[in-house]
Amino acid sequence: MTTDKHHDRAANPRSGDPPNWHHETVHVNDVALHYVTLPPARDAVDHPTGAAPLVVLLHGFPECWYTWHRQLDAVAAAGYRVVAPDLRGYNHSSTPPGLDSYRMEELVADVRGLVESRGATQAAVVGHDWGGLVAWECAVREPELVSQLAVLNAPHPDVYRRSLLRSPGQLVRSSYVGFFQLPGYPSNCSKPTTTGSSNAPSNSCPLRVRSPRVTESGFAKRWNEPTPPGR
Repeated sequence: MTTDKHHDRAANPRSGDPPNWHHETVHVNDVALHYVTLPPARDAVDHPTGAAPLVVLLHGFPECWYTWHRQLDAVAAAGYRVVAPDLRGYNHSSTPPGLDSYRMEELVADVRGLVESRGATQAAVVGHDWGGLVAWECAVREPELVSQLAVLNAPHPDVYRRSLLRSPGQLVRSSYVGFFQLPGYPSNCSKPTTTGSSNAPSNSCPLRVRSPRVTESGFAKRWNEPTPPGR
């Protein structure tokens, strides 16, 4: 894993975001990760060193950092440094080619690189959905990296594997994972739109998505922002 601690900082908030929401990009593990970060409320920091602990928020599929827009201010107000990245392959982060680029070891290495780029050795890692699986694997593979773990809507990886082997129903419900590994077809099965309707626009996955969470106007607005060249 290679880590470049150079950060690219957006001069202005995007899409009318609050001024304390800073959009930044860090180059780690041979990819560029876009993230949103907030400074902690200094009078709320309760830590023996006087430093604000780091919290990393990992989104699910097919979402982006904006999954956490209702939690960002609350976490910062509680005295934490909060970082909500776009995982590799999503939104404004790099989309490297090939299945090997998305192996779990690469995703875990991205999280480690992000944590280290913030000058920390540990972080509280919070994950939802597929981000929850990445959070689990961070704790399993690199326990020294994770000070605390919170997982929403994602089973422990061992439980998930056993369920796939023993439960035909779970296997059917998880079959979409194989669908998204078919060469070419998933990205061509639908076209993105520029509205917040049921056809949720996405720079990296222009599929027909009907989840109210994903199709709300805030997500649509973020997905319509131009992706930086080369990602």
